[in-house]
Amino acid sequence: MLSNTPGNRKARMWLLIPLWTTLPITTGLAFTEAVETRSYAVRAVVLALLWFGWIVGLFAVLVHRTWALTAMRIVVPLSFLCSLITLFASHVSIAHALLAIVTIGGALILSFTPTFAQQTVNGLAYADEERFVCKIPPSLLLGALPITVVLIGIGLSAGPLLIAADNTAFGVIAIVIGFPLSVFACRLLHRLSKRWIVLVPAGITLVDQWTLAEPVLYSHSQIVSIGKSAGKNSQDHVADLRLGAVFHSIGLNLDDRVSLQLRKGRSTQKIRTDCILIAPEDPVRFLAVYNERAKLLNR
Repeated sequence: MLSNTPGNRKARMWLLIPLWTTLPITTGLAFTEAVETRSYAVRAVVLALLWFGWIVGLFAVLVHRTWALTAMRIVVPLSFLCSLITLFASHVSIAHALLAIVTIGGALILSFTPTFAQQTVNGLAYADEERFVCKIPPSLLLGALPITVVLIGIGLSAGPLLIAADNTAFGVIAIVIGFPLSVFACRLLHRLSKRWIVLVPAGITLVDQWTLAEPVLYSHSQIVSIGKSAGKNSQDHVADLRLGAVFHSIGLNLDDRVSLQLRKGRSTQKIRTDCILIAPEDPVRFLAVYNERAKLLNR
């Protein structure tokens, strides 16, 4: 595994670009062979959907925007699922199927690294701030997230495929129901991409629509300490924003209790806390950047 040095972080990012760019070459034979026995209309729809996914992914790896993180979290797993399906298609060469699985699998691993997340969410960041994406909650990563991604794929593809297979009535119904539901699911997943811990000149801003009613800023003067564990004197008044992502999490210890509006479903709950637990995807880099800023502030 590559170490988390700046050079290796850049290497991972630059490896993802050629890997995704060359997917039509490395996976084209497997996907073409998988649908060669289908009707012309079905082949055309399948290949059009695959090209559409590839183009979306291409823009995502080249354009550093928050939407790109959401797009890759949807497009790449769906592409990997399609590559797995080719392995069981009778007309697909095993070598071609394995090549598709390996190349898309590599893109899947790289697109879920903290490096890619940091590149995308900081595309529109101000020059004096740095955004750190929060970890995906394990309960979502291992359950609801892959299921939602699959349902998005079904919602977007079922209608056109049914129409191509001469099931026009069911195809129209699938489009009318599936497209809006897929858009709604994409918007939900996009909220995961906008869970940030932002280092700003004044201190730390927490932006998280899943756990907080509104963004909150804690100035450097309020922060007593920050590290991989919470202060012992604060354990009775902890605000846990990690959503279960406890591995390598960080404790933000404050000089006094502050009010915090937590989101609880459709309602909010007001608490007072002097310790906030957060879970950036790259805690090592987060602490390094924060400590560097703190040193410059204290000069």
